[in-house]
Amino acid sequence: MLDDLEEARKVTPIELIITWFSVAISIGHFTLMWLGDTYFSSFGERWYVGATVAYSFFVVFQSLKANCFDFIAAGKWWLIIPLILGLLSFTRLTKYRWAARYPVAALSGIGLGVFFGFNIRGSILAIITATANELVTLQPDPFSAIISFIAVVCVITYYLYSEKYATIFHSQTGKLYYVMRLGRLFMMASFGYLLGYVSVAFGLEILTTFFVVVIKRPILELLALL
Repeated sequence: MLDDLEEARKVTPIELIITWFSVAISIGHFTLMWLGDTYFSSFGERWYVGATVAYSFFVVFQSLKANCFDFIAAGKWWLIIPLILGLLSFTRLTKYRWAARYPVAALSGIGLGVFFGFNIRGSILAIITATANELVTLQPDPFSAIISFIAVVCVITYYLYSEKYATIFHSQTGKLYYVMRLGRLFMMASFGYLLGYVSVAFGLEILTTFFVVVIKRPILELLALL
């Protein structure tokens, strides 16, 4: 507590005014849960959206300056090509909408290639390799290793939609219909866990951070100046 007060004494009156203004906006927007859409919640929402957009423009400009303009000024003229492609994206807002196809095509082609390359290696092959290793070594325990292997196999078969193999999994008359059903149960269990973690654990963490930053810190800063 004493350390917090010592830290709060370093805050200037201008910073304290800005902090309490932020607190008022946060509390006003927080009333949306109990009072619905009111003037206070709308005011906080507009401030948040406006500040976020302004900060995003600032970050984009700094990124362009550091990664593009400075290098072009240093003699790397080939960087004008991606700069032009980026500027062509804004032609979608004009009558020359056709010019926006080129940056979209370049970004889609390169982005999808990079994404699928890393995604297949990190999200699919890594999981299959780890599951196979756990099954061979029976780690962390035999029951968990077997259940993990069954879950991975069943979930992968759930996403077989080809004309040749989909019928035996997704048709109720298919021979392996219950394998697909078991894969759905495993997915529902994982989705339930993620929902519980996000809504409970992560939500409580955000709420705790909110009270510390919005309630505790401004009060300590005010007490330090009194």
